This record gives sequence, structure tokens and C-alpha cells, in this order.
Amino acid sequence: MANEQIARKNLSETNIKAAISGEISRLPFEIGETPPPGATVVEITDRTSLIMDIFLAERNLNSVSIGDSAVVTGVSLRGVSFAGVVRAISPKGDERTKLFRAELVVENPGLLLRSGQTLTASFSRRVESGKIVIPSEAALSRDGRPHVALVLNQRASFQPITLGERIGSGVTVLSGLKAGDRIVVEGALALFDGAPLNVIREISLDSLLN
Repeated sequence: MANEQIARKNLSETNIKAAISGEISRLPFEIGETPPPGATVVEITDRTSLIMDIFLAERNLNSVSIGDSAVVTGVSLRGVSFAGVVRAISPKGDERTKLFRAELVVENPGLLLRSGQTLTASFSRRVESGKIVIPSEAALSRDGRPHVALVLNQRASFQPITLGERIGSGVTVLSGLKAGDRIVVEGALALFDGAPLNVIREISLDSLLN
């Protein structure tokens, strides 16, 4: 009886229960080997969420904050996107590249993402209520200050504006435009005041800036 109890105790001590669920990524020992005390006998990887490193230029620091949401896509995963959240932004930029490292926690349903993949993170624009944002290429320099080409009565009319901060692919307009104004985004460089316009297609600014 004593021998049976000892055998059961020894058997229970050979069972290893992982602290997390996941996939076995490494087995350092072969079957039949006896690991030395304190050795790692198995490595388990939990891929239900991954940490993604991104690098921000200084001009983008004011547009991204801890807690912001991002949409993550990959070249090898066409048509599939993943939700990410910023969990950290380095307070110091790299001395060589001048980029600031940030970390995203990316949810990985279906375990499609793997460590080492090249991914792209896109952030939604964070714009205060009442601000006007236009595509950066719509702001033209004329007479030493920024202008936009307005569409007025099917003709071009250049309007001086005051620009604010950049937000993603757009820039805020502090003055010179009002809600509902129609602006030329493509081909404005070739226009002049009063040039006739044939508007073939109109696109919402949201679709251009996202």
C-alpha cells in the first residue's frame, strides 16, 4: 500500500500544467530524456493577441495616443483586417531614424497572424467637432500663402486659407473655408481664376482622407 501511495505521488509530480493555453512552440528535450532541475521543458505561445511594433514620425505624434484604435492589415492576408489598440509610445525617438517606437495590442481571431509578419496599421482621424480637414494635396501655394480651388458656378475660384495641424493624409483648415464648400483636389495646379470646370465626379472628403 505504501509503495502504491509513493508511486501515485511520484506520478502526480511528473504532471505539468501550463499556466496559459496556446500552441507548443518548442520542446527542448526528446522523449525519454530527464530534464535537469529548473530546466524549461516546453515553450507555449499564446497567439490570441500579439504585440505589434510601429514607428511614428515626429509630425504624427500629436495624432496618435495611448488607447487609440487601429486597423491592422497584411500583404499576405488580403481582405482580412484586425483590431489593434495602442498600449505604449516611447517618449524618446531613435537618434538615427528620428522615429518614435509604439506598441499595438492586436487581436488575432483565427490565429491568422504570426510573429515576424510585416503588417500595416491605419489610424482613424481624430478631429475636434467643427474643424474642417482637407486632403494635403488640395492645399496649393499661391503668392506665398496656401490656397484652395473652390468650385463656384462651375468655375475655379482660388481662396486663401490658413492651415493648422496635419492629421493623417489631411490637414486642418483654420480659416478660409466653411462647411459645404466644394474644392478641387486633382488637377488644381493647372487651373486659373475663372477657369471653366466640368465636374464629372464628386467624392466625400471622408473617403479621400481615410
